Amino acid sequence: MGIPREREQLEQLKKLGSSGLSKNYSNYSEENRYEGLTILGCLVICKVVESLSQRHRFFSSRRSKMRMRLALMAAVYRKQLNFLDAYRLGEFPWWLHSAWSLVLQLFMSIGILFYVVRLGALPDLVPLLICGVLNVPFANVLQKCQSQFMVAQDERLRLTSEVLNNMKIIKLQSWEEKFKNMIETRRENEFKWLAKEQISKAYGTVLFWISPTIISLVIFLGCAYLESAVLNASTIFTVLAILRSMGEPITMIPGALSVMMQVKVSTEMIC
Repeated sequence: MGIPREREQLEQLKKLGSSGLSKNYSNYSEENRYEGLTILGCLVICKVVESLSQRHRFFSSRRSKMRMRLALMAAVYRKQLNFLDAYRLGEFPWWLHSAWSLVLQLFMSIGILFYVVRLGALPDLVPLLICGVLNVPFANVLQKCQSQFMVAQDERLRLTSEVLNNMKIIKLQSWEEKFKNMIETRRENEFKWLAKEQISKAYGTVLFWISPTIISLVIFLGCAYLESAVLNASTIFTVLAILRSMGEPITMIPGALSVMMQVKVSTEMIC
């Protein structure tokens, strides 16, 4: 910050010097031509030095301001990262205990289910494996649709930005319809991938909500076919309650594992 201040003082001195020279020159006669040329040269030099000093002062001031701004932004960004990492570490104990308790709850539910219906729970493994296997292609298709949708959206936004920035040239050359068709083509491509993404989400949602019904139906059919348990109200409500308690661990365990991996990354960043 000292350099811009010195340049400002030098600029003020040059202004005062040029004013003094102008005052002295006004008192001289027209016959002293060489002194007039000397004073004129001094005025030109003072003006050049003043202009250079002023521009250097502006440049130094803007550079110092930019450095301070970037340093402050970097400090705030690091603080935000540390705050996010600290928040994740603060949530880690809850997710850690949730992970092992949910796993324990899942195995206890499976054990109680086999205790209640015995061999009738074995056919339940078939739809369970089928639903688990079907989730893999649905997830891959959904990921592909999301990535392609983002690519198509990025292309459309980039083309729209270029059109808006060069609107004068496009108007001058009468290229409105051509660029309009290009934007519409990219918009149709974006809409196509968006529709596929929403359809994939719908299929996944239907599979998620219909799988408990299918599993319950298979368990009841297995009990009736193998005669491993009596299908009365007590057995039916017990099986439904067990399947209900198994839904939370199946849903929460992947999220708990993901949070634990994020906590590992946050710990490495902090340490």
